[in-house]
Amino acid sequence: MSKTSVTNKEGMVQHAFFMAVTTGVRLLTGVVLFVLLARKLGPTDFGLFAYWVTVTSLLCLLVDYGFTPKILREVAKEPESARKALGDALVTKIGFSICLFLALAIAPFIFNLDSRDVVLMFSLMVAAIGFSFGDFICAPFRALDSYGEETKIVVFTSIVHFVLVYGAAVLGLGLESIVIVFAVSRIIYSCTSFISSFKVLGKPVWPKNKLACFIKEARDGFYYALDMGMANLYLQIDTVLIKLYLGSHAVGVYQAGAKLAQGFYTLPQIASNLYLPRIARVESNPPQLAKVLLDSSIQLFVSGFIGYLVFAFGATFFQEVIFGPEYAELKDIFPLFGLLVFTRYYLASLGFAISGLGFQQYRFKVTVLMCLVLAALSPFIVPSFGLRGFILLLIGVTLVSTVSYYYKLFANGIAVGYARPIMSFFILLLGFNLYATHR
Repeated sequence: MSKTSVTNKEGMVQHAFFMAVTTGVRLLTGVVLFVLLARKLGPTDFGLFAYWVTVTSLLCLLVDYGFTPKILREVAKEPESARKALGDALVTKIGFSICLFLALAIAPFIFNLDSRDVVLMFSLMVAAIGFSFGDFICAPFRALDSYGEETKIVVFTSIVHFVLVYGAAVLGLGLESIVIVFAVSRIIYSCTSFISSFKVLGKPVWPKNKLACFIKEARDGFYYALDMGMANLYLQIDTVLIKLYLGSHAVGVYQAGAKLAQGFYTLPQIASNLYLPRIARVESNPPQLAKVLLDSSIQLFVSGFIGYLVFAFGATFFQEVIFGPEYAELKDIFPLFGLLVFTRYYLASLGFAISGLGFQQYRFKVTVLMCLVLAALSPFIVPSFGLRGFILLLIGVTLVSTVSYYYKLFANGIAVGYARPIMSFFILLLGFNLYATHR
């Protein structure tokens, strides 16, 4: 084995370690913190909190605008472009942020929001934008193989976030005070990211003509924004639909399970950050590309199946020990959450292959179609079959998306590993769960 291959393997192991630490620590904010808040606030208040987190996250997609995957791809190919790419994108993100806050200023009058909703909306909007800027600033670290720098930032700011927000809940502060603290901690993350970026990469190179830059970046990043925006809408529209048809209490129950499931989505996030730059680099080398895609599909398939087993056999423990009696409905739907985790794992491996190879337009079209299907079928399924029916609908839509991604790659002559037997296994497992439930 050559020295180069050994060095590459050691580098991948080191990068994987840093990404694992980074994403693992983020569980404090994305999973553990939300699980603790769910128990502390109860289903109704937690449902209201989760609903506004979702709404503001969706609105913040305008600020995200797909810049993170775009800059990952650009800087991985041209490392010397990092400072200019940061400056151009930051001008555009700031412009979109101003537009968003101007729109929010009139939202309370249009939608007749009460004072509590206004506080939740504005505070969580600040939090979402703060997180968006912080996450974007960290992206070039990954593209430049400086994973350790991002890990330092995330470890520090995640601990601060956890202590501040959960501390506010433990002190018995109201929901409005908790979300204000939530926003402050996200601003700390954004500021810390900027300081570190200036030290490591230097200050961004700001464009001379900011308006021209805004227009160009908005145009060039349009399909990245649509792709990322629709992917996030697809992952978060569930909360909006459940709130619409079943109310805040059902949102609280559903989000309690969903946040726990989110903890199992960390590996696809790690894999995406590791494999997207690799896919971009080996795009023109079919044998290496095939190996990268095969490795990713096997890793996510095995990990997803383990996640399914944890949910299927740990349902009683999760409901009784972690969430408590107010969340008794979760016991019966936890196995379905596990199946959803499993299907989304394999979809993720094909999804970042689609993104890494530049098929954003196709991915966008598929995601739009799936969102439309969810929105169209929910009025017939959710009121009659409740949360259980909605999760089954999500599983079905995920399987359809997976098949469509596979055939897009296959049609372009790209090998995607053991796709057919894996998808057949998904369908058999789904049938087994339906049969077991019916019995």
